[in-house]
Amino acid sequence: MNNKLTASEKGYLWTTFMVDSMAVCCLKYFLDKCEDNEIKDIITFALELSIQHMDSVKEIFTKENHPIPIGFTAVNFLRNI
Repeated sequence: MNNKLTASEKGYLWTTFMVDSMAVCCLKYFLDKCEDNEIKDIITFALELSIQHMDSVKEIFTKENHPIPIGFTAVNFLRNI
């Protein structure tokens, strides 16, 4: 039985990683600007979830001996707006 990921699965995981890496950047910005503590809790939860997703994809790609995407980083965003 072949347990290797298909090209479609790799593509989906790659896209998931990219979307979550962008979400992390945006959510960090939102968290920095948010003044409502109830909303901060929701943003924090979403941020933690995106980080967990990225970690899961990294783990899968590592097991598959597949390159891990760089994703979006703080370099891609201006936080002083």
